[in-house]
Amino acid sequence: MIEVNKYILKTLEKSTSKLSNQAIKRIKEFLMLQLHHDGGFMDRAGNSDPYYSVFGYTLAFILDLEVPVNKQLIFVERWSDKNEIDFIHAVSLVQCKILISAMQLKSKGSSAGQFFQSKFISERVRKNIVKDVVQKSDDLLRIIESYRSQNNGYNQSFKNADYASTYATFLAWSLFQDLGLLVDEAELLKSIQDLQKENGSFVNERNSSSGVTTATAAGLIMSKSLQVVNIEKSISWLKERWINQGGFVAAEGLPIADLLSTSTALLALKMADNSLVNYSEACTDFINMHWDNSGGFFGSVADMHPDCEYTYYALLALGLI
Repeated sequence: MIEVNKYILKTLEKSTSKLSNQAIKRIKEFLMLQLHHDGGFMDRAGNSDPYYSVFGYTLAFILDLEVPVNKQLIFVERWSDKNEIDFIHAVSLVQCKILISAMQLKSKGSSAGQFFQSKFISERVRKNIVKDVVQKSDDLLRIIESYRSQNNGYNQSFKNADYASTYATFLAWSLFQDLGLLVDEAELLKSIQDLQKENGSFVNERNSSSGVTTATAAGLIMSKSLQVVNIEKSISWLKERWINQGGFVAAEGLPIADLLSTSTALLALKMADNSLVNYSEACTDFINMHWDNSGGFFGSVADMHPDCEYTYYALLALGLI
Protein backbone atom coordinates (compact mmCIF):
# COMPACT_ATOMS: atom_id res chain seq x y z
CA MET A 1 0.00 0.00 0.00
CA ILE A 2 1.27 3.47 -0.91
CA GLU A 3 0.88 6.24 1.69
CA VAL A 4 -0.01 9.06 -0.66
CA ASN A 5 0.58 12.14 1.47
CA LYS A 6 3.83 10.78 2.86
CA TYR A 7 4.99 10.23 -0.72
CA ILE A 8 3.95 13.78 -1.59
CA LEU A 9 5.89 15.25 1.35
CA LYS A 10 9.05 13.48 0.28
CA THR A 11 8.54 14.69 -3.28
CA LEU A 12 8.06 18.27 -2.11
CA GLU A 13 11.26 18.07 -0.11
CA LYS A 14 13.05 16.80 -3.21
CA SER A 15 11.84 19.84 -5.14
CA THR A 16 13.79 22.17 -2.86
CA SER A 17 17.07 20.63 -4.03
CA LYS A 18 16.22 21.77 -7.56
CA LEU A 19 15.72 25.39 -6.56
CA SER A 20 18.35 28.06 -5.98
CA ASN A 21 18.54 29.80 -2.61
CA GLN A 22 17.17 32.93 -4.27
CA ALA A 23 14.20 31.02 -5.70
CA ILE A 24 13.39 29.50 -2.31
CA LYS A 25 13.64 32.96 -0.73
CA ARG A 26 11.13 34.36 -3.24
CA ILE A 27 8.69 31.51 -2.66
CA LYS A 28 8.95 31.86 1.12
CA GLU A 29 8.34 35.61 0.89
CA PHE A 30 5.22 34.96 -1.19
CA LEU A 31 3.92 32.39 1.29
CA MET A 32 4.46 34.72 4.24
CA LEU A 33 2.35 37.33 2.44
CA GLN A 34 -0.39 34.70 2.08
CA LEU A 35 -0.42 34.03 5.83
CA HIS A 36 -3.40 35.82 7.36
CA HIS A 37 -2.71 37.99 10.43
CA ASP A 38 -5.39 36.05 12.33
CA GLY A 39 -3.92 32.68 11.35
CA GLY A 40 -4.37 30.38 8.39
CA PHE A 41 -3.47 30.98 4.76
CA MET A 42 -5.63 33.12 2.52
CA ASP A 43 -7.99 32.15 -0.27
CA ARG A 44 -8.45 34.16 -3.49
CA ALA A 45 -10.59 36.72 -1.65
CA GLY A 46 -8.01 37.31 1.08
CA ASN A 47 -9.87 35.36 3.77
CA SER A 48 -8.13 32.72 5.86
CA ASP A 49 -9.40 29.32 4.76
CA PRO A 50 -8.64 25.75 5.92
CA TYR A 51 -8.53 24.40 2.35
CA TYR A 52 -5.81 26.83 1.26
CA SER A 53 -4.14 26.47 4.64
CA VAL A 54 -3.43 22.78 4.00
CA PHE A 55 -1.24 23.79 1.06
CA GLY A 56 0.29 26.68 2.99
CA TYR A 57 1.07 24.64 6.10
CA THR A 58 2.55 21.82 4.03
CA LEU A 59 4.92 24.22 2.27
CA ALA A 60 5.66 25.98 5.57
CA PHE A 61 6.72 22.64 7.04
CA ILE A 62 8.89 21.77 4.04
CA LEU A 63 10.49 25.22 3.66
CA ASP A 64 11.01 25.90 7.39
CA LEU A 65 8.80 28.98 7.44
CA GLU A 66 8.56 30.67 10.82
CA VAL A 67 4.82 30.42 11.34
CA PRO A 68 3.30 31.42 14.73
CA VAL A 69 1.98 27.99 15.62
CA ASN A 70 -0.30 28.91 18.53
CA LYS A 71 -2.11 31.43 16.33
CA GLN A 72 -2.75 28.65 13.80
CA LEU A 73 -4.32 26.44 16.47
CA ILE A 74 -6.61 29.30 17.45
CA PHE A 75 -7.50 29.86 13.78
CA VAL A 76 -8.56 26.22 13.32
CA GLU A 77 -10.77 26.24 16.41
CA ARG A 78 -12.25 29.66 15.68
CA TRP A 79 -12.99 28.80 12.04
CA SER A 80 -14.68 25.56 13.11
CA ASP A 81 -16.89 27.43 15.58
CA LYS A 82 -17.91 30.22 13.19
CA ASN A 83 -18.59 28.33 9.97
CA GLU A 84 -20.84 25.58 8.71
CA ILE A 85 -18.41 22.80 7.87
CA ASP A 86 -18.82 20.81 4.67
CA PHE A 87 -16.92 17.70 3.58
CA ILE A 88 -13.98 19.52 1.97
CA HIS A 89 -13.44 21.78 4.95
CA ALA A 90 -13.82 18.94 7.44
CA VAL A 91 -11.05 17.02 5.67
CA SER A 92 -8.97 20.20 5.44
CA LEU A 93 -9.37 21.02 9.14
CA VAL A 94 -8.17 17.58 10.20
CA GLN A 95 -5.19 17.87 7.85
CA CYS A 96 -4.46 21.34 9.25
CA LYS A 97 -4.38 19.91 12.77
CA ILE A 98 -1.85 17.27 11.74
CA LEU A 99 0.38 19.81 10.00
CA ILE A 100 0.18 22.37 12.81
CA SER A 101 1.10 19.68 15.35
CA ALA A 102 4.06 18.69 13.19
CA MET A 103 5.20 22.32 12.90
CA GLN A 104 4.73 22.81 16.63
CA LEU A 105 7.00 19.89 17.44
CA LYS A 106 9.52 20.94 14.81
CA SER A 107 9.67 24.49 16.18
CA LYS A 108 10.99 23.18 19.50
CA GLY A 109 14.35 22.83 17.80
CA SER A 110 17.09 20.55 19.05
CA SER A 111 14.97 19.06 21.82
CA ALA A 112 12.80 17.52 19.17
CA GLY A 113 15.57 17.05 16.64
CA GLN A 114 16.12 13.41 17.51
CA PHE A 115 12.65 12.63 16.24
CA PHE A 116 13.17 14.15 12.81
CA GLN A 117 14.75 12.39 9.90
CA SER A 118 15.52 14.63 6.90
CA LYS A 119 12.73 17.02 7.93
CA PHE A 120 10.24 14.20 8.43
CA ILE A 121 8.82 13.02 11.69
CA SER A 122 9.68 9.52 12.84
CA GLU A 123 6.91 6.93 12.90
CA ARG A 124 6.83 6.96 16.70
CA VAL A 125 6.21 10.70 16.91
CA ARG A 126 3.89 10.72 13.90
CA LYS A 127 1.66 8.13 15.56
CA ASN A 128 1.51 10.22 18.75
CA ILE A 129 0.56 13.32 16.77
CA VAL A 130 -2.08 11.43 14.81
CA LYS A 131 -3.53 9.81 17.94
CA ASP A 132 -3.94 13.23 19.53
CA VAL A 133 -5.52 14.69 16.38
CA VAL A 134 -7.99 11.79 16.09
CA GLN A 135 -9.05 12.23 19.72
CA LYS A 136 -9.67 15.94 19.16
CA SER A 137 -11.44 15.57 15.81
CA ASP A 138 -14.51 13.48 16.62
CA ASP A 139 -16.90 16.15 15.35
CA LEU A 140 -14.98 16.59 12.10
CA LEU A 141 -14.75 12.85 11.49
CA ARG A 142 -18.51 12.57 12.05
CA ILE A 143 -19.08 15.28 9.45
CA ILE A 144 -16.86 13.42 6.98
CA GLU A 145 -18.75 10.22 7.66
CA SER A 146 -22.07 11.97 7.03
CA TYR A 147 -20.95 12.34 3.41
CA ARG A 148 -20.54 8.59 2.97
CA SER A 149 -22.51 7.45 -0.04
CA GLN A 150 -24.92 4.53 -0.25
CA ASN A 151 -22.34 2.58 -2.25
CA ASN A 152 -19.71 2.98 0.51
CA GLY A 153 -17.63 5.77 -0.97
CA TYR A 154 -17.82 9.51 -0.31
CA ASN A 155 -19.47 12.40 -2.14
CA GLN A 156 -18.36 15.96 -1.37
CA SER A 157 -21.58 17.52 -2.65
CA PHE A 158 -24.30 15.59 -0.81
CA LYS A 159 -24.72 13.80 2.49
CA ASN A 160 -25.85 10.19 2.21
CA ALA A 161 -25.71 10.43 -1.60
CA ASP A 162 -26.63 7.44 -3.73
CA TYR A 163 -23.20 7.34 -5.34
CA ALA A 164 -19.64 8.30 -4.53
CA SER A 165 -17.43 10.80 -6.34
CA THR A 166 -13.84 9.98 -7.23
CA TYR A 167 -12.55 13.22 -5.69
CA ALA A 168 -14.21 12.83 -2.29
CA THR A 169 -13.42 9.14 -2.03
CA PHE A 170 -9.75 9.80 -2.78
CA LEU A 171 -9.62 12.60 -0.19
CA ALA A 172 -11.20 10.41 2.48
CA TRP A 173 -8.97 7.45 1.62
CA SER A 174 -5.76 9.48 1.82
CA LEU A 175 -6.87 11.15 5.08
CA PHE A 176 -7.65 7.79 6.67
CA GLN A 177 -4.14 6.69 5.68
CA ASP A 178 -2.70 9.73 7.49
CA LEU A 179 -4.78 8.96 10.57
CA GLY A 180 -4.01 5.25 10.56
CA LEU A 181 -7.72 4.44 10.60
CA LEU A 182 -8.74 0.98 9.52
CA VAL A 183 -11.19 1.14 6.63
CA ASP A 184 -12.26 -1.28 3.95
CA GLU A 185 -10.11 0.09 1.14
CA ALA A 186 -11.42 -2.45 -1.35
CA GLU A 187 -14.95 -1.13 -0.73
CA LEU A 188 -13.78 2.43 -1.28
CA LEU A 189 -12.21 1.48 -4.59
CA LYS A 190 -15.30 -0.49 -5.58
CA SER A 191 -17.45 2.59 -4.95
CA ILE A 192 -15.75 4.49 -7.79
CA GLN A 193 -15.59 1.66 -10.32
CA ASP A 194 -18.79 2.90 -11.96
CA LEU A 195 -17.02 6.22 -12.45
CA GLN A 196 -14.38 4.68 -14.70
CA LYS A 197 -15.03 4.92 -18.42
CA GLU A 198 -14.28 2.26 -21.01
CA ASN A 199 -11.20 4.21 -22.09
CA GLY A 200 -9.72 3.98 -18.58
CA SER A 201 -10.43 7.55 -17.51
CA PHE A 202 -12.38 8.46 -14.38
CA VAL A 203 -15.11 11.05 -13.89
CA ASN A 204 -16.30 12.64 -10.66
CA GLU A 205 -20.03 12.23 -11.21
CA ARG A 206 -22.00 9.39 -12.82
CA ASN A 207 -23.70 11.69 -15.33
CA SER A 208 -20.37 12.96 -16.70
CA SER A 209 -19.54 11.64 -20.14
CA SER A 210 -15.86 12.57 -20.45
CA GLY A 211 -12.94 11.72 -18.21
CA VAL A 212 -11.10 14.30 -16.11
CA THR A 213 -7.34 14.31 -15.57
CA THR A 214 -7.46 14.95 -11.82
CA ALA A 215 -10.12 12.28 -11.25
CA THR A 216 -8.23 9.79 -13.42
CA ALA A 217 -5.04 10.50 -11.49
CA ALA A 218 -6.88 9.86 -8.20
CA GLY A 219 -8.47 6.67 -9.52
CA LEU A 220 -5.14 5.42 -10.85
CA ILE A 221 -3.33 6.07 -7.57
CA MET A 222 -5.98 4.19 -5.60
CA SER A 223 -6.00 1.35 -8.14
CA LYS A 224 -2.21 1.02 -8.07
CA SER A 225 -2.05 1.17 -4.28
CA LEU A 226 -4.70 -1.53 -3.95
CA GLN A 227 -2.95 -3.68 -6.56
CA VAL A 228 -5.54 -3.59 -9.32
CA VAL A 229 -4.02 -5.56 -12.18
CA ASN A 230 -5.40 -3.77 -15.23
CA ILE A 231 -4.42 -0.10 -14.99
CA GLU A 232 -2.87 0.31 -18.44
CA LYS A 233 -5.89 2.06 -19.96
CA SER A 234 -5.83 4.71 -17.24
CA ILE A 235 -2.10 5.21 -17.73
CA SER A 236 -2.52 5.54 -21.50
CA TRP A 237 -5.41 7.99 -21.13
CA LEU A 238 -3.36 10.21 -18.82
CA LYS A 239 -0.37 10.17 -21.15
CA GLU A 240 -2.63 11.27 -24.00
CA ARG A 241 -3.49 14.45 -22.07
CA TRP A 242 0.08 15.68 -22.54
CA ILE A 243 0.49 18.48 -25.06
CA ASN A 244 3.69 19.26 -26.95
CA GLN A 245 3.93 22.79 -25.57
CA GLY A 246 4.39 21.22 -22.14
CA GLY A 247 1.99 20.19 -19.39
CA PHE A 248 -1.18 18.11 -19.17
CA VAL A 249 -4.68 19.36 -19.98
CA ALA A 250 -7.66 18.88 -17.68
CA ALA A 251 -9.73 16.86 -20.17
CA GLU A 252 -9.88 15.74 -23.79
CA GLY A 253 -9.97 18.49 -26.40
CA LEU A 254 -8.74 21.34 -24.22
CA PRO A 255 -5.96 23.46 -25.74
CA ILE A 256 -4.35 24.83 -22.56
CA ALA A 257 -2.47 22.83 -19.92
CA ASP A 258 -2.65 23.77 -16.25
CA LEU A 259 -0.51 23.17 -13.17
CA LEU A 260 -3.10 21.17 -11.23
CA SER A 261 -3.68 18.68 -14.05
CA THR A 262 0.04 18.50 -14.80
CA SER A 263 1.05 17.87 -11.20
CA THR A 264 -1.62 15.25 -10.50
CA ALA A 265 -0.98 13.45 -13.79
CA LEU A 266 2.76 13.31 -13.11
CA LEU A 267 2.11 12.10 -9.56
CA ALA A 268 -0.17 9.28 -10.70
CA LEU A 269 2.16 8.19 -13.50
CA LYS A 270 5.17 8.20 -11.17
CA MET A 271 3.32 6.26 -8.46
CA ALA A 272 2.25 3.77 -11.13
CA ASP A 273 5.95 3.16 -11.88
CA ASN A 274 6.16 5.11 -15.13
CA SER A 275 9.32 6.98 -16.10
CA LEU A 276 8.92 10.75 -16.38
CA VAL A 277 12.24 11.36 -18.13
CA ASN A 278 10.61 12.32 -21.43
CA TYR A 279 8.53 15.00 -19.69
CA SER A 280 11.31 16.54 -17.63
CA GLU A 281 12.66 19.34 -19.82
CA ALA A 282 9.32 20.53 -21.19
CA CYS A 283 7.68 20.32 -17.76
CA THR A 284 10.46 22.37 -16.17
CA ASP A 285 9.87 25.08 -18.77
CA PHE A 286 6.10 24.79 -18.20
CA ILE A 287 6.48 25.24 -14.44
CA ASN A 288 8.77 28.25 -14.87
CA MET A 289 6.25 29.81 -17.25
CA HIS A 290 3.71 29.79 -14.39
CA TRP A 291 6.01 31.48 -11.87
CA ASP A 292 4.75 34.94 -11.01
CA ASN A 293 6.87 37.97 -10.09
CA SER A 294 5.33 37.76 -6.61
CA GLY A 295 7.23 34.53 -5.97
CA GLY A 296 4.10 32.37 -6.14
CA PHE A 297 2.76 30.24 -8.98
CA PHE A 298 -0.49 30.54 -10.92
CA GLY A 299 -2.61 27.77 -12.42
CA SER A 300 -2.66 28.49 -16.14
CA VAL A 301 -2.39 31.29 -18.68
CA ALA A 302 -6.18 31.51 -18.38
CA ASP A 303 -5.95 32.02 -14.60
CA MET A 304 -2.88 34.05 -13.68
CA HIS A 305 -3.69 34.65 -10.01
CA PRO A 306 -0.94 33.04 -7.86
CA ASP A 307 -1.92 31.31 -4.63
CA CYS A 308 -0.74 28.71 -2.10
CA GLU A 309 -2.50 25.85 -3.86
CA TYR A 310 -0.82 26.34 -7.23
CA THR A 311 2.53 27.03 -5.58
CA TYR A 312 2.20 23.65 -3.87
CA TYR A 313 1.38 21.92 -7.15
CA ALA A 314 4.26 23.66 -8.94
CA LEU A 315 6.77 22.37 -6.39
CA LEU A 316 5.17 18.93 -6.41
CA ALA A 317 5.55 18.73 -10.19
CA LEU A 318 9.14 19.94 -9.95
CA GLY A 319 9.96 17.26 -7.39
CA LEU A 320 8.47 14.53 -9.58
CA ILE A 321 10.46 15.20 -12.76
